[in-house]
Amino acid sequence: MAQTATTATRRAIWIGSLADYNAGNLLGEWVDVDGKDADELRAEADRILKKSREPFAEEFAIFDNEGFGGWVEEYTPLGDVAEFAAQIDAASDENAFIAWIGYQGSDDLPQDVSEYAERFNEQYAGHYASAADFAEEFAEMCGSLESVPVDIASYIDWERYAEHVLRDNGYHFEEAGQPDYGFYAFSPAQ
Repeated sequence: MAQTATTATRRAIWIGSLADYNAGNLLGEWVDVDGKDADELRAEADRILKKSREPFAEEFAIFDNEGFGGWVEEYTPLGDVAEFAAQIDAASDENAFIAWIGYQGSDDLPQDVSEYAERFNEQYAGHYASAADFAEEFAEMCGSLESVPVDIASYIDWERYAEHVLRDNGYHFEEAGQPDYGFYAFSPAQ
């Protein structure tokens, strides 16, 4: 049986001054991203740069991030950071969305960040205690067990079914870490 989604995680980026970094100093701050657009994030970066003692402190980088599952990098545009945070909010399960992003790879993701949640919600099949639990629910949903007697159905190796039948048909399982545990199941891309 599918499990329910988990609570939201803080999304923040650590914006630092490159001029200070290059001069051997560390100047920057954690900036909460939730609810902010690109202009608001740029204003935060400008505010941080104004604190610099270095001449010509005009450039910044994202030195660290929380709640983005590794998607945000040093020079990710702030507009993309803001849109990605909005996409996480639009996804039906935040932790599963981050896992989905991780296995997709940049070649399989839509070019437009604003389409990520829609694609994720199309492919997300649920959170299960095990791949076997998903396989059994999938077989029941498809009507595959209707002609199988109950006493024989109890001998089905659902783990093997998940491994060979579902994965061979394009389903993908990602292990869910803390706090969810279990597996996220994803259907093939349309």
